[in-house]
Amino acid sequence: MVNYRHQHQMPSTRREFDLNDPDCYRKLDPGDAQMMLPGLVGEEQDSESRLKRQKEQLREWLLCQQKEHEEEMLRQKME
Repeated sequence: MVNYRHQHQMPSTRREFDLNDPDCYRKLDPGDAQMMLPGLVGEEQDSESRLKRQKEQLREWLLCQQKEHEEEMLRQKME
């Protein structure tokens, strides 16, 4: 039985092997690597813009929280 597995059930012959191939990046040609989508290899083209928008949104949230806090403190003083 072990002999049969070694001969006929090798990992490289399985249909899902291309999804789990540990050497898939070594087998790629440099030209093929250029055709891959940048998001799939971990590159982010617009990271600076995204970080800038995130900082601006965080700033707006903080200002809103500060305003709410000041209004609450003022309301408590009035009571």
